[in-house]
Amino acid sequence: MLFIFIRNYMEKETSITPEALSLIAHELRSPLTSVRGYISAANDADNDTDRKKYLDIASAEAERA
Repeated sequence: MLFIFIRNYMEKETSITPEALSLIAHELRSPLTSVRGYISAANDADNDTDRKKYLDIASAEAERA
C-alpha cells in the first residue's frame, strides 16, 4: 500500500520516469525482503545465539533501507 501511495504521489508531483520509480521501489524492497527472511530465521532458531545472530543481521539490513 505504501509503494502505491509513493508511486501515485511521485507521478503527480514530479517528472520522475517510471524506470526511476521502479529502481526506487526495488531499492526499498530489497532490504525489507532480507529483513523478513532473517526475522523468520530468528523465529525458527533453536538457540539464543543463532536468534541474536539473525536479529543482528536483520537490524543491519534495516539500516540500509
